[in-house]
Amino acid sequence: MDWSNEKYVRLYVRDTDSWLSWSWQARALFCLMLRKVDRAGVLETKRGARGVTAHTGMPFEVVTEALRELLEDGCVREHGDGRGYVMPNFLEAQEAAQSDRLRAREYRARRRDHAAGVITERDASDTKRDGAITERDENVTRRHAASLLPSLPSQTKNTKRPASHALAPEAVELARIAVDEINRVTGRAFDGTSRQTIKLAAALVKAGHTPDEARAVIAAKAAEWLPTEKMARHVCPSTLLALSNFEKYIEEAKAGPVRQTTGDAPSPSRTVPESLFATDEPDADGGYSW
Repeated sequence: MDWSNEKYVRLYVRDTDSWLSWSWQARALFCLMLRKVDRAGVLETKRGARGVTAHTGMPFEVVTEALRELLEDGCVREHGDGRGYVMPNFLEAQEAAQSDRLRAREYRARRRDHAAGVITERDASDTKRDGAITERDENVTRRHAASLLPSLPSQTKNTKRPASHALAPEAVELARIAVDEINRVTGRAFDGTSRQTIKLAAALVKAGHTPDEARAVIAAKAAEWLPTEKMARHVCPSTLLALSNFEKYIEEAKAGPVRQTTGDAPSPSRTVPESLFATDEPDADGGYSW
């Protein structure tokens, strides 16, 4: 509804003696007639009470008694030429100007409401600012907590690569050199950074073995096994770098080269037991079972 373009009337709320003495039917009819009269306070009808019934929608028997009360009170009068009813005080009531006292009171009320609105907006701004500060403090707290983590006991699970291996550069270096050499002589692509390979290299370093010894073992076993299809697949990190195998292979390398016979089997003078071999198939994390 467009309130600025709607017709309205004033309905005063003071309970006068006349208002209090009326029946509820008379009060209801008076309010409804206020809504139906024109700007001069006239309700035009040539049908008397039935015309008022048509305008207000109230039952005829209710209008008859209520209209009689209003006419007796004088707040409603019959039109002089019989064309309806008139409210004699309508214009005065609708056009009365407010007193200076009332206007001042309403002005104070408007100032109060405006101030309350301004304070509400300011409080909302403060709330947003406090929220931003709280969020900033939480971020600072999280950063501060993170800065303390190194000094606290570690509660995390072990990573895929053991911490001891990460702190043993000799093992990492031996694994890299050995696997690079194996890849060079076999033409394959083993991973020298896998957890299993570095674990094997760490065991060799702990036992006092060196990259030069690893090269010697790889060279000896490559010369012995690569010529035969059955044995060539064992030239791999999981077999050559396993500590129990490596120590046997390094002794064989120091003893001199192994004579090869024709066929797919090594020389009878040095038979290598199958228990020294491990599969050259990679396991799930890129290393090799042993």
